[in-house]
Amino acid sequence: IKLDGVSGKITITNLTGLDGFSQATWNIWVKQNSYVNLAPLFSKYATGTGKRAYIIRTSNNNSISVILSGDGDTIDTETSITNKACGITTNGEWTMITITYDGSKIMYYKNGIFCDEGNITISRINTSPVPLSIGNYDTTYLNGTLDDASIYNKNLSAEEVSYLYNINPHKNILIPVLVYHKIDENANESDKITPANFDSQMAYIKYRGFTPITISD
Repeated sequence: IKLDGVSGKITITNLTGLDGFSQATWNIWVKQNSYVNLAPLFSKYATGTGKRAYIIRTSNNNSISVILSGDGDTIDTETSITNKACGITTNGEWTMITITYDGSKIMYYKNGIFCDEGNITISRINTSPVPLSIGNYDTTYLNGTLDDASIYNKNLSAEEVSYLYNINPHKNILIPVLVYHKIDENANESDKITPANFDSQMAYIKYRGFTPITISD
């Protein structure tokens, strides 16, 4: 879903299971066009008695902020440390943001990797009557593209978060490339390698489980 940062949002009718839990995981893929301060990723939250539940949103250019309410009125806020860059740091690039909550702790994951954590006083999230909004809260809108937004009523483990990242086609695939200028028995220069040493390195790569691919692939 493409959002323009001005008016676009996704609204999901209030349903059982979208809040009222003591454990949760919010997971979403975001390709940000430009940073919008406090742009919500997930928001089930409104002013008024008993209407607050949660907001997950961008903060401080490269952090993620979480607001939770247990009674619909009072709130607790937790934000990832800025220098850990747990948020969306690169415009135009898909980033998977995952927040887990176990009733006392918030854990931040970026692209399937644990990034930061913090304690929170809310032991159970309020059941709010307002719809779930993705990409918007009040007059603030996300500027970018969203995909695969999911909410789980459990605190996913690090292994489960990593799995969510690895099965998604948006993930960034890094391919290491080894370059050998010359393989020679008389490898007396820094850009040469002996056949025996080359064979040893290839055996190590195989032992570590890497799979070679062709240049065309």
